[in-house]
Amino acid sequence: MKITVEWEEGDFDSLHDTVFDLTDVSLNHEQLLKIFNMLPQHIKDDAIRWGVDDSVVRDNIYEQLEKELKEFLG
Repeated sequence: MKITVEWEEGDFDSLHDTVFDLTDVSLNHEQLLKIFNMLPQHIKDDAIRWGVDDSVVRDNIYEQLEKELKEFLG
């Protein structure tokens, strides 16, 4: 079953700020969606349920990306 979710500008803004806080890199909508789609399913589910701007969701996204960057960079 495929679910289509419509993103609002505020969702992009929240994800952008979370990624920017961690990396100092400003990404466009397409790049942000790629990052979002790589997140674990439970984080994506919470983002869909509560919104990307929810503080717990943002914290979980930040922590996941931080962990992956540390693993990538060694």
